[in-house]
Amino acid sequence: ESTGNSLFELHESSFNSAPNFFNENEISIDYSFIFYKKLDTDHHYNFLHEVFETNENYQILDDGYKVLDMIDSQAYLYRVIINKAISYINPDSSLNVLESLHNNNNFNIPISTVDDLLGLKVSLITQGVRIERSALEHINKTKRIKDSTFNAIDIKLFDSLIVNSPISVPFVELTPFLIKYNPLTKLNLYFNEHFISTVSVDTEDDLPEKTQNGNIPYRTVAFRTNDRVRVRHSSVCSFKLQNLSCEFCESKHKKAYEVPLEDVYEVIDTYEEQVDFRHYLIGGASGPENHEHERIIQIASYIKSKSSKSIYLMSLPPKDKNIIDEYFKSGVTEVAFNLETYDRDVAKKIMPGKGRIPMSQYIEAFKESVKHLGNTGNVRTMFILGLESETSLLTGIEHMASIGVSPMLSALRPMPNTKFNDVITPSVQWICDIYRKAKAICEKYNLDLGPQCAACQNNTISLPKIYDEIINNYSN
Repeated sequence: ESTGNSLFELHESSFNSAPNFFNENEISIDYSFIFYKKLDTDHHYNFLHEVFETNENYQILDDGYKVLDMIDSQAYLYRVIINKAISYINPDSSLNVLESLHNNNNFNIPISTVDDLLGLKVSLITQGVRIERSALEHINKTKRIKDSTFNAIDIKLFDSLIVNSPISVPFVELTPFLIKYNPLTKLNLYFNEHFISTVSVDTEDDLPEKTQNGNIPYRTVAFRTNDRVRVRHSSVCSFKLQNLSCEFCESKHKKAYEVPLEDVYEVIDTYEEQVDFRHYLIGGASGPENHEHERIIQIASYIKSKSSKSIYLMSLPPKDKNIIDEYFKSGVTEVAFNLETYDRDVAKKIMPGKGRIPMSQYIEAFKESVKHLGNTGNVRTMFILGLESETSLLTGIEHMASIGVSPMLSALRPMPNTKFNDVITPSVQWICDIYRKAKAICEKYNLDLGPQCAACQNNTISLPKIYDEIINNYSN
């Protein structure tokens, strides 16, 4: 016998706005319903219909419809039941609806303007990409495709634009983006049937599976992504160990262990000798709050003694501002203390560990860093689009820019095995609009949206000024 509410009661309550009627712990609706009508452009519809027919996550209720029937434009075709939610109530109390179910025109083809490029990049970041079997076989002939951050791969298009695009997240089978193989032009990116660009895909180097004398795989210490080598200063997030991890974090590590510093140094030496890259990133999981800085300073100092490459630090903001001085003395050249959300009530709810760090601690760390580096874009913080209201987000961006901190924007995406597994990313149009508003705010303070490094922008909503020239050259 069900003790829940009937559909009628739920429907009636939604109009009455009963404040305590809905309880997210009691209501679980693990399916969605959508109907389709005949469109003048059928390629996207035909592709979706094929997925619906062949994937067990979808059930077509055809109501007598047959594919070869002559149907008038805009006429009703059929309904589909989907075994997951395709909409999500965002912090502004409006709906995010799964973008791939529509044939939205978020950019023009061929790509010829900065707005087109922005729409394309955001679409790839949020909708993901499929890889045709022959393309995957071609990539893996030499080196294994690199499974990058956020269940995604890094693809390079137009010879220079690197985009982090999901390949193994919910609904990626519906994305209109596909990488195909051609014996002459190799890898090509398509949107529906439209050619976008030849592409290349970031692949693994030979070091991640190499082990040290202590039999610790190199990948647990450091790994290369595009033009940087990330060195982990902590093998496991200290908040995860306390069951206080961020709800959107995909980190699987739950067992504490510490790699001896001599083993970290061995990995750094090997990368210096065998791999071509531009700079270092020290970061990853959050270390113990009271002494995270100690290991960071040791690692940065060692890198500085061995290399002239720049060092980017991404860590918690230290309580003692004197630690900031020590970071720069040890060789750090740029920093990011990521807020994720400016709304501290939201932060405390979805980041029970990191969210308890007071805003004042961030502000002091930012201001001290700006004293060292100036208003140059080398002091940054990340905002995740979709966690807080637009008003709060833009207020936070303005506040950060006003004190010399360059905001970075990242789109909230569904991460398997997290509480945000079923989230639906905000629309491409909304994200692009936020980008333009954020960019205008930054320009008031002589800043750009970060990061400045083109390769490091792979998973951020950013387009540096250099792409103006790239677009012009490509279109000519």
